[in-house]
Amino acid sequence: MYSGGASLSWAADGMLATNHYLAEYGSCIAVYPSEVKAALLVVTLAGGFIWKHVHNRQDAAAA
Repeated sequence: MYSGGASLSWAADGMLATNHYLAEYGSCIAVYPSEVKAALLVVTLAGGFIWKHVHNRQDAAAA
């Protein structure tokens, strides 16, 4: 599941990193597109990991 999410995130992050509209608001996006993609990938995977563990704890507490 994480590898599928990572590949989808990498594709979406590539679209965000090459978006000219967003580059007007964040100069680092145009200068460092690969680093921005990697940072967004880490954020996406960390968010999924945290989401999973929060819901597992809530399910365990409810049982």
